[in-house]
Amino acid sequence: MLAEILGRPLRFEEITPERARADLERFGVEPEPAAAIMALRATALESFTSVVHPTVAAVTGRSPRTFQEWAFEYRAEFTAAQ
Repeated sequence: MLAEILGRPLRFEEITPERARADLERFGVEPEPAAAIMALRATALESFTSVVHPTVAAVTGRSPRTFQEWAFEYRAEFTAAQ
């Protein structure tokens, strides 16, 4: 979706949870918080959903958007990060 919005090819490189935790620690996250972040990541991946819930409007005060709508709005920031 992002490649289409940006008009260029993108590459996704998955890393192992061990590598992700090591990277967190390398960037200054202490071992215990890094372990907690990784536990939350595992839980989030198990329950991941692409459903846009109507409660978003109640919490944020604006209508929910899809990822595609959000990415299109912020495409300039993705381009600036090149």
